[in-house]
Amino acid sequence: MAEKNVKRRYNKWLVIGLLSVAIGVPNGTVIKILADEIGSIAFTFLKFALMSLVFLPIVISFAVRHKKILKRNIFNLTMVTIGTAVSVLAFYRAIELSTASYTSIVSLLSPIVLVVMSNRLIKEKVGARAVAGITLAAIGGLLVVALPAVIHGAIGSVFYPAATFLVIINCFCHPMSIVYQRKSNEDGIPFAVYAGISAIGTTLLALVVSMFQAEGPSGIVAQAANVSAWGWAGIIYSGFLVTFVARILWIKSYQHMGSAAGGGLSYLEMLLGVVLPMVVLGESLSIELLIGAILILLGVYIAESRPAAKNGMKKHHYGNRLHYLHRHSRLH
Repeated sequence: MAEKNVKRRYNKWLVIGLLSVAIGVPNGTVIKILADEIGSIAFTFLKFALMSLVFLPIVISFAVRHKKILKRNIFNLTMVTIGTAVSVLAFYRAIELSTASYTSIVSLLSPIVLVVMSNRLIKEKVGARAVAGITLAAIGGLLVVALPAVIHGAIGSVFYPAATFLVIINCFCHPMSIVYQRKSNEDGIPFAVYAGISAIGTTLLALVVSMFQAEGPSGIVAQAANVSAWGWAGIIYSGFLVTFVARILWIKSYQHMGSAAGGGLSYLEMLLGVVLPMVVLGESLSIELLIGAILILLGVYIAESRPAAKNGMKKHHYGNRLHYLHRHSRLH
């Protein structure tokens, strides 16, 4: 009877975890669909402006009550804001310039960069297994980026130079924001505060970037005025359902099911993030992209997994903590 209750509870949290994946997977596809209606800069501004309005009271309240903690984390929060703002603008623009599936594949390199940055910035150990995984993922990334560039123009070759450059920027800036989110969180800054500050910073950066476009800030206003009801639904979905609901559901399932299941859900979301645009939008991938994606995923798995502990010693969950950090701080 006890075993049945345990299994029933596990299945319940597994369904909740799968629900978090189902909510988060369409995000890239939705952004690509909205690209026909609203530019990436205007989309970024509207999404994060709405998020800023929700978070601002929380940020102000925390600043009033915990001035010392906030002051102590000015540098960390600045790095979080810069990393988030640059990565978001680069990622959304990359989707606009290419396809959702293409950007999803190149962005698979992000967890690998996170492993390296964690080693450099917060002195997380990187063992031989992680090095092997990083190397394999790097080969996959090289296959995705370099090979299509070499054979560009050949049948079946898919390559978007500008989008690739922007996604690579995202792959470095997003992990940077995650590392500094962790540092600020460990020093007493809650998720809602650094999410709110980074949302405000992203909104301001989008406004600044718009000044260098032909339409300027008035273009954002004009586009916002013409956004359809479905467009606003997409903005709200990306800004709140993906950021809040999916994140909370995944964290809850992770806490009850453990690291292995949580990591599996993360990999499932990665894969579906590539597949869904192909099904919904009819996007196609070349053979080198598919092989590269497989190599990257294998590299991520090897780098973030650890062999079972010996002699009953506690298993080291370094890689699984990265799964948690990656999902916990996703703002895309």
